[in-house]
Amino acid sequence: MKLIITFILLVLIGCNSTATKSQIELANIRFIDTEIFDKDLIQSMKANTETITVSIIGNISINNIPERLGKWLSIVMNKQGKVDFKTNERTTGVEPLSLAIGVLPTAYKFLKKEASYGLAGNYNVTIFYIQANGYIKKIIFTRKEAALNSHYIKKKHQ
Repeated sequence: MKLIITFILLVLIGCNSTATKSQIELANIRFIDTEIFDKDLIQSMKANTETITVSIIGNISINNIPERLGKWLSIVMNKQGKVDFKTNERTTGVEPLSLAIGVLPTAYKFLKKEASYGLAGNYNVTIFYIQANGYIKKIIFTRKEAALNSHYIKKKHQ
């Protein structure tokens, strides 16, 4: 009997340890257009991860953002968060507002369907893209409190 109880406890402990992700795993996830991405992002946000870097696998254009990704961006915008677009290259007339407008149709469709992604309202988003072809390199979700604290610290030390 003790052997059976010990075995069950070991199995439960093993399951629990594999289900828990490290801070590094919570802060670095990959976008794959499946529910796995949603679950990973929700898990990272529930853990109050300050900065979540989403690596893009494949070529996703700023002008053709998948609906799954668009819904996350739309929640951030609708909860008074910022969605910024940045490039490492010099910009030549590309307006962030025009890029954000491309997300709005997806946002509207999503908001009609679901409202269970409220955790995204605690974050701001920066989308890094290549100006030459419009491909998204990475997306960074930053907790609003973390952004406010870093802004306050910068102002205080100036």
